[in-house]
Amino acid sequence: MAADRASAHAPATCAGGSGADSETHPVLPRGPSLLGPLTILLSCQLAGEVLARSLSLPIPGPVIGLVLLAVLLLAFSGRPGAGAADLTHGDLARTAQVLVGALGLLFVPTGVGVVQQLNLLGTHAVGILITVFASSIITMLATVGTFLLVKRLLVRAP
Repeated sequence: MAADRASAHAPATCAGGSGADSETHPVLPRGPSLLGPLTILLSCQLAGEVLARSLSLPIPGPVIGLVLLAVLLLAFSGRPGAGAADLTHGDLARTAQVLVGALGLLFVPTGVGVVQQLNLLGTHAVGILITVFASSIITMLATVGTFLLVKRLLVRAP
C-alpha cells in the first residue's frame, strides 16, 4: 500500500525515463519524436539566418526562418494523407508546445541585458519613451485603418 502511494505521487518521467508516464504523457514527445521536429525548427531558423546575413536583408533571420517553416507546413499539408490533424496533433505540434512552455526562460538573457544597460537607457529615456508611445499609436491607427479597409472591401463583395 505504501508503494502504491509513493508511485501515485511520483513525478512524471520525461522521454527515456522509466514508468508508464513516459509512454502516455499528453504533451512531451517521447525520445526520437522530439529530435526530428526540433531539427526541422532549427534548420528553418538556420536557413533564415543564412539568407538574412548572406543577402544583407533588413529582416531578422528567425523571421525568415518562420516564413520558411510556414511554407514547408503548407506544402506538406497538401499532400495526400496529411491533414490539419497532423499539424495540430503531430510531433511538430507537441515539440512546439514544449518550446512555448519554456519560452519564459528565453526572456532571462534579455532582462539581464536591460539591467546591464540601465545607464544607457536612463540617458536616452525620453527618446525611448517618445518612440515607444509614437510607434504604439501608429500601430493602433494602422490596425484600425486595415480593419476598416477590409470591412469596406468585404461589404462591396457580392
